Amino acid sequence: MQHMKQDGRSNTGWISFKITAVYIILSALWILLSDQVLYFFVPDPGIMTKIQMIKDWVFILILALIIFFFLQREIRKYLTTGKVLQKSEEKYRRIFDNLQDGYLWADSDGNILLANQFAANILGYDLKELMQKNMAQDIYFVPEDRETVKEIMIRNGEIDNYELAFKRKDGQKIIVEANSHLLYDEKQQRSMEGTFRDITFRKQAETAQANLEKQLRQAQNMEAIGTLAGGIAHDFNNILSSVMGYTELVLYEMEEDTLQYGNLSQVMKAANRAKNLVQQILTFSRQTDQEQKPFQVKLIVKEALKLLRATIPSTIEIRHNIQSDAMIMGDSTQIHQVLMNLCTNATHSMEDSGGLLTVDLISVGLDYEMFLNYPGLKRKPYILLTVTDVGPGMTPSVLEKIFDPFFTTKEKGKGTGMGLSVVHGIVHSHGGKIYASSDPGKGSVFKVFLPTIKKNFKPENRNEKPIPTGTENLLLIDDEPAIVDMGRQILDSLGYQVTIKTNPIEALELFGAEHKKFDLVITDMTMPKMTGASLAKELMRIKPDVKVILCTGFSSMIDEKKAIALGFKAFVSKPILKREIGKVIREVLDG
Repeated sequence: MQHMKQDGRSNTGWISFKITAVYIILSALWILLSDQVLYFFVPDPGIMTKIQMIKDWVFILILALIIFFFLQREIRKYLTTGKVLQKSEEKYRRIFDNLQDGYLWADSDGNILLANQFAANILGYDLKELMQKNMAQDIYFVPEDRETVKEIMIRNGEIDNYELAFKRKDGQKIIVEANSHLLYDEKQQRSMEGTFRDITFRKQAETAQANLEKQLRQAQNMEAIGTLAGGIAHDFNNILSSVMGYTELVLYEMEEDTLQYGNLSQVMKAANRAKNLVQQILTFSRQTDQEQKPFQVKLIVKEALKLLRATIPSTIEIRHNIQSDAMIMGDSTQIHQVLMNLCTNATHSMEDSGGLLTVDLISVGLDYEMFLNYPGLKRKPYILLTVTDVGPGMTPSVLEKIFDPFFTTKEKGKGTGMGLSVVHGIVHSHGGKIYASSDPGKGSVFKVFLPTIKKNFKPENRNEKPIPTGTENLLLIDDEPAIVDMGRQILDSLGYQVTIKTNPIEALELFGAEHKKFDLVITDMTMPKMTGASLAKELMRIKPDVKVILCTGFSSMIDEKKAIALGFKAFVSKPILKREIGKVIREVLDG
């Protein structure tokens, strides 16, 4: 537009120059030619004077007419050109203002010289207001970025698709993609001209996608480790079955006030801890279902914090904000374990210097912002448990691995690396999600989302009863000799008549020959030559009303639901204690 105004001034000067030139040429020709002609034809000076006066008036009249018509033509041409230029300028302004990119032109000091309406809209300013702003002071979210951009442009002459953080009038941060180049005027004064577009939503979408991909990788890692955990659990549970079974048999035969009884009781406690460890591994790998009941999380949180206060250094302050009365469906013991693990890790990070541990419990609903920040959540009400510490924090590389099993940053002997892995498994088994964030030197934040329920249930009260006994004939099948021997002794002590087999083919042949003899069959799942499921199918073909209990250390091929669907009357996980197996047998036989 400024170029157009300069062109208009140039046209006006050119017209003036042409008129002056025409006037001088015509005047010179008239003076030179007319006087010579007159002197040749009119020798009388008196007459000559009169003729010259008439000639001058005629000259002035003719010249005025010529100039009039000439000016009229030039003015008409100028006006026509001006209209064209005005239309062109209006068209240019419309295009300029309706660009789908913001346009900014700034001098060497960053003062904005020219901008379009779209730039004003993006940045939240009125156009005139934007023209009074400075790039470094008002537009760049980080003022120092302008110097960085300036250095790149001086070195390269331009920037291409360069990502920057701009600041709107309301202070909101937006991410833009800028293209700009240098301009020089006749005095070699430098300025910058360029366009930019708002890519904030695109960057948010990319971040959300990156988070989803990260979660997918983590889920794949969990799946692979879960497969390994299942195999370990099967073999380890078989070992524990023998350890716990034989120990329990001896304990039942001993006097409680003897040294040997006390020693074996310690063996039993250690075996129970090992059993719980296997259960934690399976929980982490999400391959086992726990008995779930409705309960109020705030009661668990209060109980855990009370216990925690008595066990952590006095240099660590605990603050809590427990607002939610919501209930969830789950295992209260496991949720207690989640909170204790998170709080224990937090206090360990602050045990040298002290600090503040904050625990919050609130009810939340999923909105758009939460959807972006916490991918994977569903549109349902949640209870949000947040554990925050002011410890040294974690680097991004450490943060990526914290839920991996056996990963720990603690010194040898101070941690197994299973705590957060188990927490991850428990949260996911409850249909929830856990998210961690941390910055070195700024502490860590763990957020646990658990879906809530509306209905309030009353928990059942269970009173321990004597171990049920019986006299029926049982067939016990397991490929581990130690387990069948231990099982026979337990069942004998409960009064049952027991036949044992370590080979499923031999057991099938025996049952085929003497099926009327057996009231109940107890079989392992994973055995050579024939699985427990295949064996049960053949047993039911021989005797359709046979009652079969499946007992397994762990198998990815079957769970309680599948076992019942296949015709088993009960499903029991190893290792089994005397009370448990006695109760199940009696329920099946009496059922």
